[in-house]
Amino acid sequence: MRLPRLLGMVFALSVPVFTLAQTAGDGGAIACQEASGARPGSGVSYKNQVENTDYHFVAKIPDGLTAWGAGPGAPFHGFIIYLDQKACINFEIGIDVELPEDGHGQRAGGRELGQRIRVGSFSAIRTTSVGVINGVGFENVRVTLDVVRSGQPNYVEITLIAPVVEKASAEAKLQEFIDHLRFM
Repeated sequence: MRLPRLLGMVFALSVPVFTLAQTAGDGGAIACQEASGARPGSGVSYKNQVENTDYHFVAKIPDGLTAWGAGPGAPFHGFIIYLDQKACINFEIGIDVELPEDGHGQRAGGRELGQRIRVGSFSAIRTTSVGVINGVGFENVRVTLDVVRSGQPNYVEITLIAPVVEKASAEAKLQEFIDHLRFM
């Protein structure tokens, strides 16, 4: 009689932990809401293409979609393109500063590991993480690169966030975005 009661207690104690792990995401995957504070209908909207002279790039927004950035007057550090309610492409760019804890002007986090790809004329690293968020399997594809202009490195990170069931169509949009991204 004690064994079923003990198993019931163990199960009851494990359920909240499992639910918390699902809500927060496991395996390193994040949801679009965690990637950016920009939401459709608020902030600066971009259609067709984004050209930024500070960071010297031109990005084509996939047809029929809108990119959303921070509010007017805020410093530009990227935008997010919502592909649908759960999938998005988050584009971040900034000046890459050398931090004492990393000691080499690149952000920490194992960017050296992953698949090498090309983004325009630059070498990039592509990594993938998967996890479960609120019971849905998600995949995050992260493409990172440094673009050096006049001796100043700019850190670029492009992250596709999509439910695993939408992987093929979402990755096609990511590839379209990368194929049309140009650094001048």
